[in-house]
Amino acid sequence: MLTVCTQGICQYQKENFNGEEKQVKLSLSVGPSWQSTLMNFFNLKYVNTFGTICVPFNYERNIQGIGVSPSISLLYNPYKIGIDYTTNIRYDYVNSVPGSRKEIYEIITNHFISVFRELPNHQHRKKASRLIGIGYGVINMNKGFMFDNTCTRTPQERFALQFPVYTVFYRSPVGRHFYVEPKAQITTQGHPINRNSQYIFYGLRIAYNIY
Repeated sequence: MLTVCTQGICQYQKENFNGEEKQVKLSLSVGPSWQSTLMNFFNLKYVNTFGTICVPFNYERNIQGIGVSPSISLLYNPYKIGIDYTTNIRYDYVNSVPGSRKEIYEIITNHFISVFRELPNHQHRKKASRLIGIGYGVINMNKGFMFDNTCTRTPQERFALQFPVYTVFYRSPVGRHFYVEPKAQITTQGHPINRNSQYIFYGLRIAYNIY
């Protein structure tokens, strides 16, 4: 996912009985996003994601695309760990109208929840901190498409497009306010093209951070 964000941060501080300062930092961001198409996880060969003659659909159309990605992060400073929620929203192709060439576009959402570890920049204190995280996501939440099954002559069928992924990301600062965030998204099972195979696709996020 390629994301350029504006991010506001508010802080909550308190002192415990020993006078030790504890700090929680809340971060909000939003910006455009993009992600790549599927590759086989083990051999990285091309994945034929066009449907069979019975299910005439190109699954890549519901993976690769440009959208908007709002997110919220909560960091517990004493341990430099946190939790992040990000959603990707885009207006894209979902359905074809059975018996015609008309296409239907709808709002498609992906949802990710992650835990991360902050890696402070001791040599460049003015830069944003580095982060490394892992998480879980749901692609094409509650989405499917309608089609005529030419093999069974069923008038209309709905084929689910939702599938789960595991994510790994690294956030690296560039200057004081910018950072880049490459991400790998892995589906171990459940993808519509073959629910028993493992696939991987990538994303890239470029964000602007306001302190």
